[in-house]
Amino acid sequence: EDTEIEGEIAGLGDFAFNLGYIFGPISAGFLADWLGMNISFTLVGVLGVIISLVLLTWSPKHINIEVSPAEWR
Repeated sequence: EDTEIEGEIAGLGDFAFNLGYIFGPISAGFLADWLGMNISFTLVGVLGVIISLVLLTWSPKHINIEVSPAEWR
């Protein structure tokens, strides 16, 4: 039962990683063309730090996933 939920969560994590793997370099390339290499590298780094701090402060420490037995079928 728990392995199905864990599999879905792992699948969503893989999906998000694949999206980042595709859209990250594309957006960084556009930024580099538009703003230049130095500014775009700094902007991506600052954005990463800001997102990390927001996620560290606002994410819950523990997430409960409650699933009724009727949802398993």
